[in-house]
Amino acid sequence: MFDILILTPRLTTRRMKSIAPKHNEKLTSDFYSLVSERHLPVDMISNTIVLSQAALWKHRMIRDTPSPHHRRSVSDSVSAGTVALIEWSILDHILDLYTVLLEVGKEELKDDSSTEVGSDLAQRISATFRRTLPALRIASKWLRANFKYLVQDQEYAAFQEKEKLKGLAAKKSLSTKISGFSTKTINFWKAYAAFILALSRAFPAQRLPPLEAPLEEDIEMRGFLPLRNLMGEGQKTGEMPSAEGGRPAREQVHPNVEQLMRIADLLEDAKALVNVEVRS
Repeated sequence: MFDILILTPRLTTRRMKSIAPKHNEKLTSDFYSLVSERHLPVDMISNTIVLSQAALWKHRMIRDTPSPHHRRSVSDSVSAGTVALIEWSILDHILDLYTVLLEVGKEELKDDSSTEVGSDLAQRISATFRRTLPALRIASKWLRANFKYLVQDQEYAAFQEKEKLKGLAAKKSLSTKISGFSTKTINFWKAYAAFILALSRAFPAQRLPPLEAPLEEDIEMRGFLPLRNLMGEGQKTGEMPSAEGGRPAREQVHPNVEQLMRIADLLEDAKALVNVEVRS
């Protein structure tokens, strides 16, 4: 990949398109099919999300802090325009993966006339939706941890670089808002809002159990830098609440209750994102 990185923005764009035309579209379509048809294990769905987050984190770290251990680091060889294009391509990939999870979730949350309002909420969690919930939580925490970064509109920054290659100049009318040219970003947030609305309707927050103990993904992702300590780092594994204290430890929680805790946490993350937006 490094042979691509040292090219100019114009050559980089052409090279990427020539190597893998419509690669993103095919990958997204395949991921949707694999998730919706339950071909992927739960861990693999989560790992796919985590790897994409790590790729963007590494790119941003290399971009901001050139390595002192090399005579000339990769970031020194790349122009600012190329960095912006590569950065958006990685973020674009992340948003595609997240959108797949949101669309699969929304499909699984369609109203079922046979489901009574007073029935057990856990029975509303389909097998397909159940498999995506850990990955959705990890994606949700990433959105919270990186919200300010996302509203910087990386898609528009890449659009500006592409316009420069054409000898044109593009400028936002409002620097604090997502540009109308950033269609992928806009469509992602619409998909997120639609998913949260469907989730809140199917699972009323007041009927959900609070997240009172670390779940499996909390323990596995603890300390993962792209999530910025949002996976229960404040609670040590050895200090899980016990049944005697009225708050069940993770191993004593029924799997259905765990899934409802995940859903409750997704709704809490959505509230946190709204509050950040209001304060911005």
